[in-house]
Amino acid sequence: MAVWLTRKNVPAPTGRARARGLDPWGQVLGIVGVLALAGMLNEAGTQGWSSPVVLGAGALAAVTLVLFVVTGRRMEARGDTEKPPLLPLSLFGSPGFASTAAVGVLLNLGYYGMLYLSTLYLQNERGYDALGAGLALLPTVCMAVVAAPLSGRLTARYGPYVPMTGALLLGAAGFVGWMLAGPFTPYWMLLPALIATGLATPSTVPAATAAIVHAAPAENAGVASAVFNVARQLGNALGVALFASLIASRDLSPACTSRRSSPRRPSSSRRCSPCPPGGTQRRAPLPDLLRLRLRQGVPAVARLPLAGAGPGAGAGAGAGVGDRVSARCAS
Repeated sequence: MAVWLTRKNVPAPTGRARARGLDPWGQVLGIVGVLALAGMLNEAGTQGWSSPVVLGAGALAAVTLVLFVVTGRRMEARGDTEKPPLLPLSLFGSPGFASTAAVGVLLNLGYYGMLYLSTLYLQNERGYDALGAGLALLPTVCMAVVAAPLSGRLTARYGPYVPMTGALLLGAAGFVGWMLAGPFTPYWMLLPALIATGLATPSTVPAATAAIVHAAPAENAGVASAVFNVARQLGNALGVALFASLIASRDLSPACTSRRSSPRRPSSSRRCSPCPPGGTQRRAPLPDLLRLRLRQGVPAVARLPLAGAGPGAGAGAGAGVGDRVSARCAS
């Protein structure tokens, strides 16, 4: 179907473009550098930023990407049109090219970081199973069916920057809406945030792709589109790694609550630390933890007073992070 639609609606080029020569060194260095960078970001959330695996992958990424830049500059300086570099670095000097690539990184960093956190929130904070969490996230995932064609029409009519700016502002409003999330927040209160972020990301991608292609010379249109896609994929890895690191010391086991205090109870297969008889075990809301970490730095989580705790809840500088953040018992 895709091939048939393409042949029917996409006009054939008038002339055959001259074949580009290969840049084997650029391909090898680029692949190794990007894979090492993605591996470092993926492992940082689970092993920590100071683990040997993460540090080794980071060092490998730094060395190979520096060599990629050096060899690319040398090839571009020679001016050999038969064998140009894999990525002409002069493209980043074009107006709008570097900023649109940065939009690709930040866009996927926020959206996929949000999906990672929201899945943990729904399953571990609210007690949803995997199917229930997936169904709850449908409003944000399915918005692409509406947003992508609409963004294409708006981009064709107004140019790429107007719809891209509007979609980014809509996404920012959706992320702010997630700050309402708490242990007992009604699902309907999260729907505006889910819909806004779901509309924003697929609305931004077509407009941003058009913007970065227009910012590059016509002969480098394919390279420009590839740069934007690579930027987005790096944003995926960076978003998951960043938010996984922010909550790494937080106990995300489901809360133990009495029947009186919560309409949902975790499944019997999940265990929580014991509470006194009649007690209720709760955690500080996830948005409060993220706000404190972003404002004061990651180590500040050890000083986080638990929501609603009595006097002295935050005292005791030597207590463990798990004792402070994971849960509290209140009658």
